[in-house]
Amino acid sequence: AKGLNVVTVGAYGDSSDTIASFSCWVDPETGNNKPEVSAPGVTYWIDDVNEGSGTSWATPHAAAFTADSLSSYSWLRYKAHLAKAKQIAGATDPIAGDATGITMWEIPDKTGAGGIDFLSSHYNGHNYWMHGSNSSFSTLDAGDGSTDGYITRQVYISSSYDAVRIAMTWLSRGTYVYSHRSDAHPIGIDFDIRVYNPSGAYLGGSYSWDDGWEDFDFEPTVSGYYTFKINRYANRDSSNKI
Repeated sequence: AKGLNVVTVGAYGDSSDTIASFSCWVDPETGNNKPEVSAPGVTYWIDDVNEGSGTSWATPHAAAFTADSLSSYSWLRYKAHLAKAKQIAGATDPIAGDATGITMWEIPDKTGAGGIDFLSSHYNGHNYWMHGSNSSFSTLDAGDGSTDGYITRQVYISSSYDAVRIAMTWLSRGTYVYSHRSDAHPIGIDFDIRVYNPSGAYLGGSYSWDDGWEDFDFEPTVSGYYTFKINRYANRDSSNKI
């Protein structure tokens, strides 16, 4: 569950929408933050007599959400990292019990990106993916019309939406991360993301240091084309493909 390429699931009680006291949250030895999302996992009845609680209950709950998406969207079936991004994007239920004194881009904390929500997870929003060799970043950068160190995408978003979440994930080579686990930043590649409104004003972004994902929430106050800019902050593992 410490792995950068997998989704770790915290457990919360769906009667109170509060993270369970037994639900682990810790920075693994490689510096990445866990869990990514949380799901119901408190007091579930096996039958009329036996009940159970635990992250071992929450994880299948989250897996079932993703399986439903895989059944509905064929483009997800061969790109597991996109399914991870979709689940993080859909973890929109606010769950109580996080620690205080932190900001979203510093640490996901006990609940991760939030509680999984079926409608949000299943909704097919805007999806982009890119792949190539490590050196392909410059090609992808130039492909948007400007070689400026950013891969840029624009998406039309209506102000009728209550909120928008953008989620981005990428794969890391476990052999590199493990062999560099004593480094200050073991992750081989680190991407960041920035969001701008239709007028070009900066809304915010996500800049975690050792996680294989970023997410950012914003309220679209006006309708129009919002700009999303991805930069590769660090490229320590030149053998890591994109």
